[in-house]
Amino acid sequence: MKNPDTKTHQKTNHLEGKTIALCVTGGIAAIETPKLARELRRHGANVKAYMTEEAQKFIGAAALEWATENEVATKLTGKAEHICLEDLVLVAPATANTISKITNGISDNIVTTLIASAIGQKKPVYLAPAFHKSLGDNPLLVENISKLMKHDVKIIGPRDEEGKYKLARIDYIVAETARELSKDPLKGKKILITAGPTIGKIDAVRYVSNHSSGKLGMEIAKDLYFRGAEVKMIYGPGKTAIPNYISRTDVKTAAEMMEETMKEIKENGYGIVIFAAAVLDFEPEGYVDEKTSSKNGMTVKLKPTPKIIKEADTLGKRLFKVGFKLEYAKSPEDLKSIGFESLLKNNCDLVVANDLTSIKQGIHKAYVITPEKGFTQVDNKEDIAKVLAEEIGRRETATFYHTEMTGRSEKAEEHFQRFSTTGKELYDQGLLPKYGHSSFGNISVRAGEGFVITSRKSDKSYITTEDIVEVIKVDHAKKRKIVKGCKKPSSDTLTHEMIYKNFPEVNAIIHAHDELIVEKPGRTPTTMKDYPCGCLEAAEEALKTLKESKSYYIALKNHGVLALGKDLDEAKNLILSQGLREK
Repeated sequence: MKNPDTKTHQKTNHLEGKTIALCVTGGIAAIETPKLARELRRHGANVKAYMTEEAQKFIGAAALEWATENEVATKLTGKAEHICLEDLVLVAPATANTISKITNGISDNIVTTLIASAIGQKKPVYLAPAFHKSLGDNPLLVENISKLMKHDVKIIGPRDEEGKYKLARIDYIVAETARELSKDPLKGKKILITAGPTIGKIDAVRYVSNHSSGKLGMEIAKDLYFRGAEVKMIYGPGKTAIPNYISRTDVKTAAEMMEETMKEIKENGYGIVIFAAAVLDFEPEGYVDEKTSSKNGMTVKLKPTPKIIKEADTLGKRLFKVGFKLEYAKSPEDLKSIGFESLLKNNCDLVVANDLTSIKQGIHKAYVITPEKGFTQVDNKEDIAKVLAEEIGRRETATFYHTEMTGRSEKAEEHFQRFSTTGKELYDQGLLPKYGHSSFGNISVRAGEGFVITSRKSDKSYITTEDIVEVIKVDHAKKRKIVKGCKKPSSDTLTHEMIYKNFPEVNAIIHAHDELIVEKPGRTPTTMKDYPCGCLEAAEEALKTLKESKSYYIALKNHGVLALGKDLDEAKNLILSQGLREK
């Protein structure tokens, strides 16, 4: 049994299952390496330390043995410790002497030999230099570093302070290590985050603002950075210090935040936007460029500010949007309901609903809400960041198909009456509460070479001819759906298309479920556990289930049931006789 004194508190799992070779060379910055080893472990890494003889003059091997919970390698022996078996080699501090040895292929100690082995295996090698400025500015050393970078050796830049190139901050070193080893689906994705408060200027010395600290936005940015995302923050005047490795633009007013957000989306290609800033809903109507006298009191008229989250839609670009809704003293059910309404109103892919009375030191209770009415409850800012990143990763990177509209559908009008009658009958039985967005169910029938299906945004209890669209073709090569109609088809279109293509005897499909299924707390009510409806992955999983079951009545994992029939009546009667049963 290992001594509990050597255990570390787990912060994240970003480095879970990874082993880091921490190579310590002879500089005063070596005294920081036990802290570095512990921090790597707090993110899930297994750390194995290697020390040069010179390093041991600054810090003992026992300190690193305690910090890593592993035996420290200090010399070459018959155990072949120099053959790199780890996932990444991190040299911290990397001295001028060691850097020059590595550049020239010299392998004369346990550290330089291990690095030679790692480079030979094309494993990632990171150097965190630390030395006097005069050494760092030596053109020969600069040339050596340049040569190493050409061989894919990465440099974690030092801090230029007090005439010295000091070892980079520990959080930065850990972040770069995690990014390198990340296999997260968001790695390389460009993500824009607004955070912090804004101010509304009254006069030259006064303004209105709110209490937002920017801490939640910072935690989200850090988590995404660790996962390898290309993160940019638009940051209001918050009280939270943002790590230097997070790219950011500082703003003060709502107008400035609007301008910078729109600019980044338009010019720099950000497709995922997290609107975490507490932007003022109202600001002073007029600004006076002087100090207003307080002798006679003051009346400040307020005007509403434009909603950045809504304005982003005017750019004509498909964005993955995450919104935030803050309330005060609401019940959990009211908070979830308000949050879901905000998701629909602002055309969001996810919303975080939180209540000010549940936010205090170390606690930040909230619900992460999905379009399918999934409600995941979280208890702190770190967990909000983690759940958001996981949901974005599942949804944004899933394979969705573009919809191409080609005009009005006569077949939709032809089938309208049958759809309307069937839908109302199922609605009256509580089996099809809603046709469309945040879909509680859909109906489709085969029509010619394609099929007609209820649209994405239809009313609960009735439909019009505009709520039915015709799917002409699904082009899997180009990942597009070609449809006729006034609205976009249901998100389940891919599932229906695959069933019709693989089951020629099926001419009608009803997908039904009730609100009891979709409103279970903490559930993500999708066709399968890991993907949202509407994506290729979900459609393939549904098709696999159908083929294995060999039944026209399929109870899905989290998303109600599918009923198939040779016509709409057969599918309807199957639902009416079987009811709703989850798998």
